[in-house]
Amino acid sequence: KKDQVDKSSKACLYVRWDAIPNNKPYTWFTDLKADTLAADGMETQWKSFQENTWLSFWCKGGEGDTLMLNYLVLSKGHSSKWGAKTMLPVKDKQWTFYKVRFSDLQYENWGKITAEFDLNTDIGRCFEVGLRSGSVSPKGYIEAWFDNIKLTNYEPFK
Repeated sequence: KKDQVDKSSKACLYVRWDAIPNNKPYTWFTDLKADTLAADGMETQWKSFQENTWLSFWCKGGEGDTLMLNYLVLSKGHSSKWGAKTMLPVKDKQWTFYKVRFSDLQYENWGKITAEFDLNTDIGRCFEVGLRSGSVSPKGYIEAWFDNIKLTNYEPFK
């Protein structure tokens, strides 16, 4: 609690990866995923998000670690996937605010079922940030902390 950026937050998410391959940069470890808008009965709420879907959070990395953030949009059931062409590095040991509007990114089609990327349709309704290794950690593991993870239909501010 004392190390959290937002003292009103009940807890922050601590993630640690002990199995770091030495010869495979950008290894995918885990992800933070919001499938809420794909749930049954969320069609009305989805209409207020679409091209104005934002994901924001506070994050800090561990000593000497480089974590890469890779944003994705997925269809309900995850058969269609679009991965952002660029990744953002987390290198700072201090809490840093990250925010992204998914419609501002350029995507590659990663899905088993190929579909055009379009947030104005019902196809892409799951949002994710993939956590990947950026480089080999000198301590043998990568760690990161996340707090105040939010999916909004307005631009978030610190």
